[in-house]
Amino acid sequence: MRSLQLAASLLSLTAWAQPALSPADRTFVTTAANEGLAAVELGRLAMNLGLNKEVRDAGARLVADHEKANEALQKAVTPWSMVLPGKTDEAHQRQLDMLAQLMGSDFDSTFSKHLLVGHQRTVQLFRDQAKTGQVRALRAFAADTLPMLERHLKFAKELARGRSAAL
Repeated sequence: MRSLQLAASLLSLTAWAQPALSPADRTFVTTAANEGLAAVELGRLAMNLGLNKEVRDAGARLVADHEKANEALQKAVTPWSMVLPGKTDEAHQRQLDMLAQLMGSDFDSTFSKHLLVGHQRTVQLFRDQAKTGQVRALRAFAADTLPMLERHLKFAKELARGRSAAL
């Protein structure tokens, strides 16, 4: 019983010691979560609908990398008891639904464009957070995730140019 009381006291002290999330940090968390969920779903579509092996392989890498990043984000916000979205937001879902209607080379071409635009936006979001975020844990999460996002962006640029590259 005493150990449970001690654990509860430590947990409340940990939560109390955390600075409040600023509106900018909250926006980052929500945006990063939505981008991450959308990237996982985009990857699943690529695995299932991609004609080109590179597209299917990129889809598998997106799923693996972004699921890992999504888990890291959840851990980073645990002290604030912030609930992350459990499904893709409406705007991303509309794009995914449109992509799901495409097949073969039409899918591959549109996928590469979405991969490029999405990762350009996400890389900038994470760079900004790594530099200006108010909370150390979120700055660290952004900085730690950035190299993976930059690899994805580099691959997206190569894929959009029609060149082979490993993700």
